Amino acid sequence: MSRPGIAKPREYDSPDPRFPFPHSLTPTVCQRQPELFDFATGDRAADPEATQERLEQARKACDGCPIAKDCLKWALVNPSLTRTGVFAATTPGQRRDLCKRLADRLGRDWKDVLAEQDRARRERAAATRHDPLTVGRARIVRLDREVNGPMSMRRPLTPEQQQRNRVRLMDGLGAYPGRPAHSSGRTKEELAAVRTWARSHGLRVADVGMISRSVLQAYDAAHQAPAVKAG
Repeated sequence: MSRPGIAKPREYDSPDPRFPFPHSLTPTVCQRQPELFDFATGDRAADPEATQERLEQARKACDGCPIAKDCLKWALVNPSLTRTGVFAATTPGQRRDLCKRLADRLGRDWKDVLAEQDRARRERAAATRHDPLTVGRARIVRLDREVNGPMSMRRPLTPEQQQRNRVRLMDGLGAYPGRPAHSSGRTKEELAAVRTWARSHGLRVADVGMISRSVLQAYDAAHQAPAVKAG
């Protein structure tokens, strides 16, 4: 792996075999000028102006690199080998943030998700080579992509991810003036009262987000005015 910025591996460090190290037909800037991409935490403190200028030059070079996408993916899935250096215009701190965002979006096994996406992509490419699309089918595929965009390869969301997305959606809807904070049409004060009542009766409700229909119905039934018997 003739790439600058790769930390000296320990005996048990090895790259993830599911993600091949990217290569270019022509030498990249990082191969011709490795010192430009040599960056470690603390460099800014030593010489902030020189370090920032070097980072800007490295990032501009990465912007025009034909393998920048695969370079970033390789750096993200091999953090023990990329503790220093600029990869695809990112510093080690930025890559740590990206890994956290990937874990939030795809789950803790986000590396497995990316590997599965790559595997499926390779299989589709191989199938296309052996069974190329007819002109008519190619037109349909192209039209579908133009109208609907590329097909999503994401796995079905877990129940925890679905609940988190619902909470975010309802929080966002509640931020608009004049829109009720809950799909039931109740105000925040009313929802707070429902939660307080539910907990006092041993019912489980989340601190934020949606309240189940069964809890709302139980609350409404408990607070209905008693019927007046005819005398």
